[in-house]
Amino acid sequence: SAFLGDEFPRTNVSWYDALAFCRWLSARMGELPATQSEPFRLVTLPSEYHWQRAAQGDDGRVYSWGNKFETKYAHFNINKPASVMLYPESASPYGAVQMCGNVYEWCLMEDEVTEQGLEINPTHKRRSLRGGSWSSLNSAELQIKARLLLAPDYVSGSAGFRIMRI
Repeated sequence: SAFLGDEFPRTNVSWYDALAFCRWLSARMGELPATQSEPFRLVTLPSEYHWQRAAQGDDGRVYSWGNKFETKYAHFNINKPASVMLYPESASPYGAVQMCGNVYEWCLMEDEVTEQGLEINPTHKRRSLRGGSWSSLNSAELQIKARLLLAPDYVSGSAGFRIMRI
């Protein structure tokens, strides 16, 4: 990471790096015995749909916390990321925090997550980054609908990832 500390988001990772981590973690978790209450599931990056639903809930809000921009809920227009423990007020309806600001988050494209699992589409030239970051200059870049499409080997101190299980 470009910024050290256990409470800081992992950054300087490409889409490939983030997906490799997910595959590594899935394999590690597969080594653990599955139980009836917690069967093994794949760890992966969220699709854009999953990311948006976690950030927005079902009411179509503009930011994870609501429709009105609140500076005190987002980490942006500054020179480095914040601890992932800050901004609990930014929680989405599903309890996900810091979905708007802190670091951009790599996502899968919509056609890459199916009910059968993960199907990587190698024809995609660019991948999606969502959520805005500490380097975003204005609130429009932090809106849930905002996205960047960049090469999957793009690396930046303002780009990281969030994982999910399917």
